[in-house]
Amino acid sequence: MDKDKQGHIRFLFNQKKETISQIAREAEVSRLTVRHVIKNEENKRKKYKSKLDAFKDEIQNILSERSGLSNVLILEKLKQMGYQGGKSILGDYLLLIRGKSNEAFLNIETLPGKEAQADWAYCGEISCAVSISGSYICSAWCCLSADTFT
Repeated sequence: MDKDKQGHIRFLFNQKKETISQIAREAEVSRLTVRHVIKNEENKRKKYKSKLDAFKDEIQNILSERSGLSNVLILEKLKQMGYQGGKSILGDYLLLIRGKSNEAFLNIETLPGKEAQADWAYCGEISCAVSISGSYICSAWCCLSADTFT
């Protein structure tokens, strides 16, 4: 049976309050079929609360402060607040709110102590009594900190 006919049966039962026999005659189906359609409507899956529902206001606050934050960083912040859901449901919700991004770059923000950057630099030549060799230096920056280690 197609969806239109099922919808018509539900309409006759719920809106017009017709009996099962009347609906069966009008829809040209058996009474058993009408009962089956009505029963399936009643047994449809219940809507459950999402693990994300309690955090939607907090997500709005985070996005109002920094709209360019990645889903992963928002997930980390929510986990600190007690969120127990996964990244998929959060990603779907953020896509619904933000829409699809057309930006070609990604603004990355990390929590203090979670990331560091390092680089090598050539400083010139050092001559010893026997040979001349190149001198290099490694410098590291701890992100979200003013400290530089060389």
